[in-house]
Amino acid sequence: MDVNLYLHLVFTQPNLEKTPEHRVPPSEIFRVPKPGTMDWRHASDEHKQLVEETLARLRERADQRRVLLKPQFQDFDNHNNGHITRQQFRQVSQDVVVC
Repeated sequence: MDVNLYLHLVFTQPNLEKTPEHRVPPSEIFRVPKPGTMDWRHASDEHKQLVEETLARLRERADQRRVLLKPQFQDFDNHNNGHITRQQFRQVSQDVVVC
């Protein structure tokens, strides 16, 4: 199969440039939770409170030490999607001595 034809079939409809008024139907997007994550809508109140308290302690310690945490976490976020692994979180925490 021709590469150009294959790319057109995968990403759009063929010969779309010949019919610019044609509406391309939107592709379906499915949001699937990442493995190992939890849905916060189903988290217990105790769990939510524990997370909030932990984040508050981290904020307080970072403010006391005047540490900029965002750049530290961004260094580990290779895909720029706002997610890092637990091990990467631990590494940042040890590097900046916040925990």
